[in-house]
Amino acid sequence: MDTQRRGVGIGLLGVTLVLIGGCLGPKGGGIFGGEPTDFAKLDTDSDASVTSGEFATWGEDQGVLDAYMGDIEGEISDSALALGLYDLWDIEGAGLSEAEWNEGLKIWFPDAAAQDFAAWDLNMDGTINRDELVAGIAHGGLVQGWDEDGNQKISTEEAYDRFYDVFDRDGDDALTAAEWRSGLATWNWDF
Repeated sequence: MDTQRRGVGIGLLGVTLVLIGGCLGPKGGGIFGGEPTDFAKLDTDSDASVTSGEFATWGEDQGVLDAYMGDIEGEISDSALALGLYDLWDIEGAGLSEAEWNEGLKIWFPDAAAQDFAAWDLNMDGTINRDELVAGIAHGGLVQGWDEDGNQKISTEEAYDRFYDVFDRDGDDALTAAEWRSGLATWNWDF
């Protein structure tokens, strides 16, 4: 994975890819020049769990979504979201396989209707490339599940909520260190 592509994907969550991507980067440190963020930095009240509020505050303090905002203050562009997701989901680095795509959709877009891999694989090569994912995200209605206020835009608050949900697998609004580590291990995060 080249440096520019890694920066987009990891920075985006790494909108997803964006939020967590902001704390991670190439092996040896995060994109902010330090070590990958450990759980204790998110757990500001030291109660062994992180709420969605602590998670969003941490993300805002780090500015991890700043590079992915649209022309209007406080909005994330569909294309930036799609590119970040692509880099997170493409574990093998050879385009999204059907397995990678299905797993990504299941975790990142749990409210979305069933999707047909072949319909997204526009060039019919058996993988979904960057352009195909950008087109699918933009036209597939997937982000509607992220749009909590129904204004057809993804705000930073909505993005942080979705990222938090990806990590808080049991949905109890108490992200544990184990859930944090599991979430980091599941996706294409490079330490």
